[in-house]
This record gives sequence, C-alpha cells and structure tokens, in this order.
Amino acid sequence: MEEKCKSLLVRLYFIIDMVIFTFFLIINIHTPLIAEDYALLAIYPYEKVSNPIEILARMSAKVIKQMLTWNVRVGEQLSIVFGCFDKDIFNVLNTLMSLYFLLLIQLYAFKTERSIYRKLISTITAFSLIILCQPVLGEIFFWKTGSTNYLWGMCILLTFALPLRFIIGENSIDIIGNSVKKNILFCLLGLVAGITNENTVGAVWIVYLVYIIWGKIKSKKHPLWIYTTFLFYTIGFVFMLKAPSTKIRVDYYNNKIGVGKLTIYDYFIRACRVVGKFIYYDYMYILLTIILIIICYHFKKKVSLDISFFECLIMLFILGTLSSGALILSPYIEIRAFFLTQFMMLVCMVYYMCELLECAKVKISVVSGGIIVGLTLLLALTMHNIFSVYSDYQNYCEKRNYAALMLKEDFYWGEYWKHPSERILNTREVLLRETPNFSQKYYNKDFDVIKKAIWDLEIDSYEEVSSGGNASITKNGDDYFIDGYTNSEIVNNTDVYVSFFNDREVIYRFSDIGEIQKDGAFTIKITTPEREKGAKRVMLYVVDRKQNKYERLDFDVLNIKTTEQK
Repeated sequence: MEEKCKSLLVRLYFIIDMVIFTFFLIINIHTPLIAEDYALLAIYPYEKVSNPIEILARMSAKVIKQMLTWNVRVGEQLSIVFGCFDKDIFNVLNTLMSLYFLLLIQLYAFKTERSIYRKLISTITAFSLIILCQPVLGEIFFWKTGSTNYLWGMCILLTFALPLRFIIGENSIDIIGNSVKKNILFCLLGLVAGITNENTVGAVWIVYLVYIIWGKIKSKKHPLWIYTTFLFYTIGFVFMLKAPSTKIRVDYYNNKIGVGKLTIYDYFIRACRVVGKFIYYDYMYILLTIILIIICYHFKKKVSLDISFFECLIMLFILGTLSSGALILSPYIEIRAFFLTQFMMLVCMVYYMCELLECAKVKISVVSGGIIVGLTLLLALTMHNIFSVYSDYQNYCEKRNYAALMLKEDFYWGEYWKHPSERILNTREVLLRETPNFSQKYYNKDFDVIKKAIWDLEIDSYEEVSSGGNASITKNGDDYFIDGYTNSEIVNNTDVYVSFFNDREVIYRFSDIGEIQKDGAFTIKITTPEREKGAKRVMLYVVDRKQNKYERLDFDVLNIKTTEQK
C-alpha cells in the first residue's frame, strides 16, 4: 500500500512539474523583446548574419564594450549572448532555469532530506507563492535581460553557495570533499558568481568570511575548498566593484538623481526607504512567512524542537539583512534587488509548510479541502490572467513590428498601456521612448516615437459610422470640457477616447476617460499634460467595442472657445 502511494506521488510530482514547465514556456514564448533587450543586441534581424565566426566576433565585441562602458555583470553578457540566436533557445533554457530555481529552494530548505512528499509540497508551495505573490514576477522570470541578470544570476550564485549551505548547520554534508575536479569547478563558478549582482554577492561574501573566521576562533579545520572557492569568489567580486563600467554607471545615476556628499542622516533616510520599499512590495511574503513560522512553532514545540527548526530562519535573517542593507549604498532601489531576501523567505515558507503538514498531521476535511480548492482556483485564474496579459502584449508588439517593417515615413512608435499590473508585466517602454535609437537600430529605420498609442483598439477593424452625434468643446486653462451626445446605435458597451495632434507628431492618449449615458449624452473633463499643450487638433472617438463601430468627432484647437468654467 505504501509503495502504491509513493508511486502515485511520483506520478503526481511529474505531472505538476510538466504543468509548471509548460506554463513557464508558454509565457516565455509570448514575451517579446523589452526595453534593454533591444539595447543589448549585437546582431539585428535585418543583417541576416549566419556565419558562426562573425556571430562570435560580433558577440565578443558587444560583450567587451558592455563590460567596459556600462555593466560588467554576467547577466548583461548572457543577454547579449542569447540575443545572437533565435529567442526560442532562450525560451526553453529560461524555463528550465525557472524549474532549477524551484529545486534550489528545496535544496536550501532540506539539503538532501527530500522525500517525494516534501518534493511535491515544496514545488507546489514555491510555484504558487511565486505566481501569486512575487512583486516583480515578469521582470525576473520572463523579461530576457531581467531574467539573465536576476534569475540566472541568482541561480549561479546560489549554486556556488550550495556547498557552504550543506556544510553549515545540523546534518553537515561536504559535497566537494577532496575532489580536485569539484574544487576546480566551484572555483570557476565562484569567479562567475562574484560578478552576478553587487548586493547579493556582498551578502554571501560576508557569510563566507564570517564562517572562515568563526572556524579559526573555534579551532575548526576547514576543508581546502573553503579557501580556494572563497579566493576566486573574492576575485570576481572585486573585479565587479572595481570595473570601470561600475564607476561609470554609479556616476551616471548619482548625477541623474543629484547625489552629493552623503552624511549619516542621508544614509539613515536611505535605510528608511529601503525598509519602506521592502515592506510595501513584499508584504505578502513577510506576512505569510511570519504566520507559517508561528503556526509551525505552535505545533512543533509539542513534539520536538531542535536547532534545525531555526536554521532557515537564521539564514533568512542574516542574508536578508545583509543583501537588503547593502542597498543603502545605492542611489536608487529596484525591487528586483530584494530577490535574495525573497528567495530566503520562499525557503522558509517551503520548509515550515512541510514541517507543519508533517507535524500537525493535517487531514483533508471540509474546511481544509475548501481552502485547497479556493487556492487552486485563485492560482488557475492568476495563471490565466498572466497568459492574457502577455498574449495581448505580444499581439500588440507583432502588429507594431509589422507596421515598423512595412511603413517608411508614416510610422509612429507607440507605447502600450493596457496591462493592469507591473507585477505581471513591466513593458519598460519609457526607455524606448526616451532613447528611440534602440528601436531604430533594430529596424534600421528612422521613425518618430509617440508618447502613447491606441491600446486594445485596432481602429482599422472597426466600422466608422455617422450616427448624427455632436459635441462641443471648451477650454479653461489646461482643461478641456467636452459635452455631446451620440445616436443610440452605438450607446451600449461604449467608451470615449481622445487623442491630440500637432503638425509633425501624432500624440495619442487613448485611455478610457468617459462613458456614454443611456440617453446618449456624455460629459468629459480632460487635463492636458505639458507635452500635449502644443496640439493643433483634438480628436474624439466614441467606440462601441461590441459592435466594432466608432464615431469620430474632430475639433480644431484654434477654434475652441475659451471660457471661465468652475
């Protein structure tokens, strides 16, 4: 009976792994190039380079230039390498790396003590927490340059630190031992791990150093690989900190933000900002970690409570404090920079979830069954939402790419503004707007970049109607007031959109700013941003999405009546 149950769990584990693999792969496939992906291309599509030697030469030149002029991190160079090949290669490898990340969570939580039951619970728990709660899901797991910098960089660093994790704490295991090959392998890995990311590398480096010093104080003899791997890791870390590109990047952001000579008070303010941002974006991870620890402690103390119970918590406190604390040295904070702390919280939640289920001997009851079904539905809905967001964005980018390739003069590169949450997808299109040469180089064409674009509205596929609608527009300061009505033919499921035009640039601001009343009347107030004050005309669209119809009303800004409205 026990063997049959184990066999069933193995099959279930395989099925769940395949579901996770398929989901990650589908989203990766539906993720187009984003922002820095364009900037880190060594070969552009129109060049049709197929000679392996030329590909290698172009790749190497781009890597060297990037390392010398902007960023030496290994993730940046990986993005350049992947950019030289078909994106399908990256899609598959990035999906596998996501699964490996889930495996690393298990290894850090349980070392080698991983029964099939723990593997199953760990995988489900970690995947669910990432999909439901990861504050920058898209930037870390799907965006190419974001993934290579953070997901890949973190996996490289955590793989390098695995021998240290296994040798520290209860049930110490030396996975390198006296093996020369393993020693050399982890030395080389340490060199690469040292140039993954400043704050996370620094945190692990301090843990490494403290462990060596603690061993000396306790007269504990460390294996040789502790010193050799630490040496190579330090070389990589120092190389990253002292690289010319690191100084260039730091100076750039200091000048951009206006950072002068820093005082103790400045660092205190930075520390408050780091803590505030961490709590604001990671509150779900924080709350769930605390709740699981408290509940698990309550059950565990009734059975047996030893030092192993606190291992994950201690790791979280040390690595989380060090990696997050290092951010006070940075002039700005990216939420992605908390990834090591997030990883350790995932390790804690996975560990304490398994401990809780085993210790409390949780049985499927009506209540627990209802909770499981509810969470499963929430996870399924979130996965579907993620797919919808990326599918819509890919569809938009494909049409935009087609337009950019086909049109020579009348093409305007527009931003996408449909997606509801930057947690799922951060298009980072502001970078392409501010530096249009990235996209221009990609297509080898010189075109204008507009501030906003039509989203979720392919106007060419809609039928234009003239339903006898009318509107009047008045202006007061920076505000436009539009009052009008439209025929009942396009009243239901109708939105009102407005765009601004000037001589050279089409400035779209297609956002859902108004609704039609049942009698066909509408009133809209629009405050124009600074960039739209030079508009010569205002175009109003009354759009019926259900019937694919729209009515267009055009206003000449020069003839708009100016009134004193209150």
